[in-house]
Amino acid sequence: MTSATTHVYDIHELRLTGPETGNPYLEVDLTATFTHGNRRVRVTGIHDGGADYVLRFMPDQSGGMALGYEVQCPRTFR
Repeated sequence: MTSATTHVYDIHELRLTGPETGNPYLEVDLTATFTHGNRRVRVTGIHDGGADYVLRFMPDQSGGMALGYEVQCPRTFR
């Protein structure tokens, strides 16, 4: 996994490529969990048109955070 630096109150964005066919609002469930110590923040991803899907998060404290994401979809994500 790669690392990225995002400053406090800046937006961290993770872009994924997914299916272009089907209904992304009914068939795709994209979530991420950002973890910092004992704190966990769950974020829901959005469809950004075509095959583009986005997870966005704005950290409200400094320090390293771990990211885990999950996709539930009948088609392949990259």
